[in-house]
Amino acid sequence: MSYNDKLPSIKIILLGNSGVGKSSIIRRYFEDIFDENLSSTYSSNFLDKIITLRGKKVRIEVWDTAGQEEFRSITKIFVKNSKIIILVYSVTSKKDFEDLSYWYNFIQKEIGQDVILGLAGNKTDLIFEEGFYEEVSQEEGKEYANKINAVFSLISAKESSKEIVSLFNQLIEKYLDSKNYFSETMEEFNENIRLSETLTNNPNKNECCIGKKSKNLKLRTVFLGCNGVGKTSIIKTLKGNEDIYNLEHTKKLYKEEIIYTKKGHKITVQLRDTNGDECHNDNFTKAIEKCNVFFLVFDLYNKSTLDKLEIWLEKINTKDKKIYLLGYNNDSIKYKNSELDCSKEVDKFIKKYNCEYESITLEDIYKIKAIIIDNITEYLKKFGY
Repeated sequence: MSYNDKLPSIKIILLGNSGVGKSSIIRRYFEDIFDENLSSTYSSNFLDKIITLRGKKVRIEVWDTAGQEEFRSITKIFVKNSKIIILVYSVTSKKDFEDLSYWYNFIQKEIGQDVILGLAGNKTDLIFEEGFYEEVSQEEGKEYANKINAVFSLISAKESSKEIVSLFNQLIEKYLDSKNYFSETMEEFNENIRLSETLTNNPNKNECCIGKKSKNLKLRTVFLGCNGVGKTSIIKTLKGNEDIYNLEHTKKLYKEEIIYTKKGHKITVQLRDTNGDECHNDNFTKAIEKCNVFFLVFDLYNKSTLDKLEIWLEKINTKDKKIYLLGYNNDSIKYKNSELDCSKEVDKFIKKYNCEYESITLEDIYKIKAIIIDNITEYLKKFGY
């Protein structure tokens, strides 16, 4: 295992309304460029890099989430395991600033006090342009930052990276100071955050050594549900295949693979789909073999597809497995005005089987990507990493 592989990884999230400049801030921080035509983020993306602070290295992952009103319900996936959250508003928008209370309350509900907060007033360059004026003063920003115990900064992603880099560094140092990172050796710090050196170097980059035993790193996921609920469409979209329309029912085991890099190691994520008509056929048996994560898919417009999921659950051993319930909306025109309310049935299901739930369309497939990435992290911990 290389030195860089042992570095602590810090997850940083940017939250705020659509259009406040989260994506521009991240791009300025990583590439020191500004794109005037950068579009709104309709998915969630993250970038990572290794930085040096006070002579020590640390790996950071910076996540950008969609801030649109209709996407707010999904951000709970992304704040999971985050160590630093930066709330972003535009100094030219009183509404963006007032809406910070929503994001702050959301953080308190999902994470609590164990997170380092930053507050960034972006677009300071606009207050000098015709047609714009400062709706949120520096004093108001500082007052709110003090109220929520956040590190405050006024920034302009358009003009400079200086204030942005300074804000990130302050927050990262604040987190690392709370973990005594700068006063400990790398080994002591890794022990404190429960990282292990069990994984060692291996000539095969797709494998790691666990003790003397070589083992491929593969996270197996399977999508279960009735025929026609959209399992294959979801998998093809995750793989980046746009040819998802007019698909035939799956007649045999369908499998795709995606390669992720996490903490210096490559992990092959297998996405499996089986024929949904018969949960006891050979394809089903092969699909669930050594599976780590189960995605149970039902059609949001067909309650019976939710009820039938219990048939699949009776056939599998879910002990020590992760289960996610996905309500799929294929967004076709014929369904747009016929949505059924499955909320009560969904609540009963998730309580009974202790699983998490997300409603999805192909446009926000990144919800599943975030779930997979979180499970990769948990998966590596099983090997002592």
